[in-house]
Amino acid sequence: MNDLRRNIVNLSVYYNQAEWHLFFRNCLNPLLKELKVRNGDAIESVLLYCNTDKGDNIRLSFRINAFTIDEFMDFIRKSLQTYLTEKPSETKEIAHPIKQFFMNYPNNSIVENINLPDVMEEWQDQYIDVQTFISALILKEFEEDLIEEETCFSFTIYLLFVLFKIKLTGDNKEIINTINQLIATVESRYQERYFFKESEKNKISGYIEKVYEKNLPAINEIYLEVWEEDSSLIWISEWKSLLRKHFNDASLMDSYNIILSMLQYHLNLPDINSTSFAKWIAVTITNNLKEQLTQ
Repeated sequence: MNDLRRNIVNLSVYYNQAEWHLFFRNCLNPLLKELKVRNGDAIESVLLYCNTDKGDNIRLSFRINAFTIDEFMDFIRKSLQTYLTEKPSETKEIAHPIKQFFMNYPNNSIVENINLPDVMEEWQDQYIDVQTFISALILKEFEEDLIEEETCFSFTIYLLFVLFKIKLTGDNKEIINTINQLIATVESRYQERYFFKESEKNKISGYIEKVYEKNLPAINEIYLEVWEEDSSLIWISEWKSLLRKHFNDASLMDSYNIILSMLQYHLNLPDINSTSFAKWIAVTITNNLKEQLTQ
């Protein structure tokens, strides 16, 4: 493990979240392409995490072969710093009252070796290819779109719909029963974890339903894109292969918990939304399957 850790370098690029998509398009994606041209075997993986701890930042975890690590990291640092100097993002005003004890890191700066959560260390070994895929897809899909709650929700729902697609088997009635069992389990764990009063739970449930109703056309569109056998989404095939590789023998519930947790870390989504995603996906699938049963 010590040899492996020496080959992992973590960088946090502090940059205004409103301009992350520009950073992806104009700096990070071209940089990663150039690194592959220079020596495609040198970098084993690049993991990306959206983060707001001590300021808006993109955390990058590079796994690099030991023989080239100094050379490549010097090039990466210089390339990133050049972009931050030439294209600095707007510094946000500090909101008061300040909610954290420690000050933010300076905007348009690079901070090295901020520790990732412990769970990341475990995933980097067991699910490195899954996380690499998620990171690359984030970089691609968010080149043009702002990275905000709504777009992150859509991204997450896309990937989770594919999981449900490959894990749900049997006829439509059996699938609906499986979904109902999943929702009951998710809600039970959710209540155990957060200890909300009944009035608070009702308020949250009402909010979730309103958000779902507001976004129903978009969620239905995502469902139809994913559920079609000949989907035009070019990344689906690779994502399905990864899910089957790692979760073929796992239950839908266990698979859902792991994949959702990964997406929450990569996109900086609060854990409290975990029940929302399950309900939105479950209701959408159930409603569409029920329509088929009545036809």
